[in-house]
Amino acid sequence: MPCDSAAAGFIALGAMRRRLEKPEAHDLGIHYERILALGKPDPDNPILIHKVERGEWEFAELIRYGGVRVKRADAAKKKNQKAVFSYGKSIIPDQAGDWYFLGEPQVTGSEPHYLNHYASLLEDAGNIHIQNLTRSDRMRGVCLVGRVAGECATLNLMNDVCFKAGGENRNLAELLTIDGWSSFGSSSGPVPRVSFVNSRFSDSITNHIRPSLVVVDGDQALLRVLVRSEFDECDIVCAYSRTVERERLEDLGAKLEHLSQWYSVDRDSLLAYPRSPRGIAISMLKKRISSWS
Repeated sequence: MPCDSAAAGFIALGAMRRRLEKPEAHDLGIHYERILALGKPDPDNPILIHKVERGEWEFAELIRYGGVRVKRADAAKKKNQKAVFSYGKSIIPDQAGDWYFLGEPQVTGSEPHYLNHYASLLEDAGNIHIQNLTRSDRMRGVCLVGRVAGECATLNLMNDVCFKAGGENRNLAELLTIDGWSSFGSSSGPVPRVSFVNSRFSDSITNHIRPSLVVVDGDQALLRVLVRSEFDECDIVCAYSRTVERERLEDLGAKLEHLSQWYSVDRDSLLAYPRSPRGIAISMLKKRISSWS
């Protein structure tokens, strides 16, 4: 890019908008698989929360003909544990969206937020599958990797870009629907259709999140992404400014040169895209096909 910008946010938003056209682009299937996995040793998150019923719930047993039965996690503290267990709940696929894991966002919502904004975002876009606006897509969808300066550095940049549709203004941060970035409360806001990784920290993303596309904000963040194994099978797009320090550009160039052992320039894809605007340069790499088989 010719200057510092919110380009990574624009790319992530465009990719998320395209996924809204796909009926299968949501987390409900994966979410139910995680609920079933509660019966296995050491689940990644053992506590469930119900949208309506208060309290924390944990695995009780698998149901013979499909589904899971859960019980209140604090049952052992109750004087009458059997009575508490008798009011346990069963979870079948159609009910999975009524539950979410402790410390994680809900996977279903009641209102399709920002429909007018998404519908008018791209000129050549297909029709939006409305149900997707009430279903999360953060586990296999688009992941935005923030700047090494921290999450606030990326968030503040996205907050400065506004879109107007139907007489309503929404900023880029809101339209990305990243958990914690919305101006709504956690229960009334949009479900997250984009996940976020803070490149400032080296903590691995959780096992259930494996995005199909990773959008990286900045050259330094890209250098960190390229050495993280959880992104090995992902398509990666990076937007960075060519006005950064010369040493940083040289570091990035050296890394890309190293990658040339396994990647080559994807000239066919470059030719398939319209010519980039003046001042913006685009490069695409694809994995080399191994001659060993």
